Amino acid sequence: MEQASQHFADRVGPEVARVFVLAVTAVVSHGMAGGSAWLASRLAMLPSFSEAAALGASQVGINLGNVGQVSTVAVVGTTIVISLPATAVAMVAQSMGGGGSAVGVNPTGFRSWGSFSGLKNALGSAGEGQQWHHIVEQTPGNVERFGPHALHNTENVIPLEKGLHTRISALYSSIRGNITGSNSLTVRQWLSTQSYEAQRKFGLLAIENVKKGIW
Repeated sequence: MEQASQHFADRVGPEVARVFVLAVTAVVSHGMAGGSAWLASRLAMLPSFSEAAALGASQVGINLGNVGQVSTVAVVGTTIVISLPATAVAMVAQSMGGGGSAVGVNPTGFRSWGSFSGLKNALGSAGEGQQWHHIVEQTPGNVERFGPHALHNTENVIPLEKGLHTRISALYSSIRGNITGSNSLTVRQWLSTQSYEAQRKFGLLAIENVKKGIW
C-alpha cells in the first residue's frame, strides 16, 4: 500500500494525491451511503483543494469533484478499486479523449474561485450575445451549504445564449406545479433544499428542456 501510494503521488503530484486520499478517507469513514453526500458539499474545504483539482484535471484527467460520487472502495490484490457512476467516468473520458467535452467541463482543466466576480475577472466575458450561467445556482443558501468554490468553477459556470439564460431564470422564479408538485413554492424554493447532485441534475435538464420549449 505504501509503495502504491508513493507511485500515485509521483504520478499526479503530492498535492493531488494528498487531497484525493483525504477525500476517499472521508467518504469511507462516514460510510458509503452518507459519506459521499457529506463530502460533496465540503470538498472545497480540503487543504489546497483548488490547486489540486486544477492540477489533477490538467495533468491526468482526474476530476476530484467526482470523489463525492464514490460508491464503493475495495482492495483487490495490489490494486485499490474506486467505483464511480458511469456518468462520471464518461465525463472524464470525454474531457481526455478529444471528442468534445461534456456540458460544464473546461478542457483546459478545472478551476474554481471564491466569488463570481473572481471567476469573471479570470475568465472575462462569456462571449458575444452570451451570459455566464450557474448550473447549480449561486443562491445564499447554496453558498452556505456547499461553499463558493463548489459554485464558482469551470464545471458549474458555463456560457449560455442570453435569451436562453433569461428564460431559465424566469423558470426558476415561477411556480410550476407540473415540475415540483407544489402550487405554492417557486422552482427555486423547491430546489433549494435538495442535494448538490440533485440540483446539478435538474439544472442540466432545465437547460435542455427550456431550449427545446418543453418547459
